[in-house]
Amino acid sequence: MSAFEAPSHPLTLFVLCAVAILATAGRGSAACWVPSLEEQRTGDGVPIDAPELRPLRDALRTIDGMAKASPHLAGMPDTRLRNHLSYANGVPRYVYINVKAYAPNTWGPGECDLIPQADRIGAGGGLHVSINFVENALPEPLAGDDELRMYGEPRVSGRIGRFPVYGAEPVHRRWGDRIVLTSDGRLPWEPVTVADYLDWQAREIARQQVDVAEAAEDTPAIDGAAWREGYEAMKTVDPTAAEALRKTMEALERDLPKMQAEHAALAAQAGAGMQADLARLQAYRASLRPTQLAAQAKLGAGEYQLARDDEAVVRPLVKASTRFGWDREDPGRIQLMVISWIHNQPYMEAGLRSTFETLDYERLHGLLR
Repeated sequence: MSAFEAPSHPLTLFVLCAVAILATAGRGSAACWVPSLEEQRTGDGVPIDAPELRPLRDALRTIDGMAKASPHLAGMPDTRLRNHLSYANGVPRYVYINVKAYAPNTWGPGECDLIPQADRIGAGGGLHVSINFVENALPEPLAGDDELRMYGEPRVSGRIGRFPVYGAEPVHRRWGDRIVLTSDGRLPWEPVTVADYLDWQAREIARQQVDVAEAAEDTPAIDGAAWREGYEAMKTVDPTAAEALRKTMEALERDLPKMQAEHAALAAQAGAGMQADLARLQAYRASLRPTQLAAQAKLGAGEYQLARDDEAVVRPLVKASTRFGWDREDPGRIQLMVISWIHNQPYMEAGLRSTFETLDYERLHGLLR
């Protein structure tokens, strides 16, 4: 019998089949690529084939190709992959690509497809590359208002080539690291000064003063006509309940002046407290030198949660830079790119991490201008 002839004995055939099954047991299927999804218009309705969008479109498609060429993604077990290229976010000229890795609970019946509800269920992990959106370079905001949103300053945890890697936030350990690329090397965030921080504290007190004033105007009152009308209607249906209602409401009316006086006293006390807080804040600010006010604010255990000079562990605060706004003269200009990754499925972590660590960041940086 030649090497290419099938074994004729049934027992031999059974043994060989069993060996083949055992050899593949426990080994998950290799990853496959579901066709990419690419939105066709921007958030402000411009078709993606418009000449002004060509740099952005070409950049996303370049990243799409880089992801599909990654051996680390291709080698992930029990994974189906799909890229989503989006131009439709509400921020003008903010575009991104999500490289999504899907676990078996989202797979369709075909050899490489997904069920329609796959994104509703959620991917098991992936990579996210955003262009021209500063907030994606930062962690979740720690505090702030409409005038100032404050973030913990990202910490450098390593390097990939010449590019710093900013480490995952301890409170979001399933989030991986991120790399921030800018056209000129400057970071897309800037320090929050002590003056900025104290101004925010003053606005918070002012907001609380407004809340207290509005609460003070909401004086306790009783609509006597309304409850008496209800009482008269109830008497014909349930006289006992009606009498109970009458006694309760008359007692409340007798106590109403006292309740109103207590309400006014509490409101006045709260208002005075807010005014005292504001005076203390203003006095504290006046005690600081100009150099102290211009220094970067750092969270700690001192006054107004600012760090003391002797504290070893502090949290420097930053705010998003305004330098990366939409360039109306050159709407396709790529000024900022943020690459990050996430995993929800532990078995996907190694493949996604390796993909992140081996991307061609020099090539990506070459897309910026």
